[in-house]
Amino acid sequence: MSQETVGAIPTIEADAHAPADQTGTAADEAHGRNEHFSAAGEVILRAALAGVTPFTPVTVSITEVDANGHPFIGGARMTVHNVRAFEDGVDTRVSIEFDRPLQVRLSYLWP
Repeated sequence: MSQETVGAIPTIEADAHAPADQTGTAADEAHGRNEHFSAAGEVILRAALAGVTPFTPVTVSITEVDANGHPFIGGARMTVHNVRAFEDGVDTRVSIEFDRPLQVRLSYLWP
């Protein structure tokens, strides 16, 4: 996982160490993909999504996940604010209102 900053907002790449059975695979790319992140506060989460272009409509949702990658609703309020598709990827600006980084999963859907 790497991190950079866009303006004052950090950008975090998808967690390469997420459970293999919980992360998107080539088989699900026709309909969507799940990516895991560890983050808190206002951040941009970046996922590499083969076949996406700047003109691809992409829908994104966020959920907290446990150590096994199972989604649940915990004490943090999480919102998706902006979605930007680019060549083979998507940046999503989110707010995770919690005092420490949480394990979250972003689910991406595109045609």
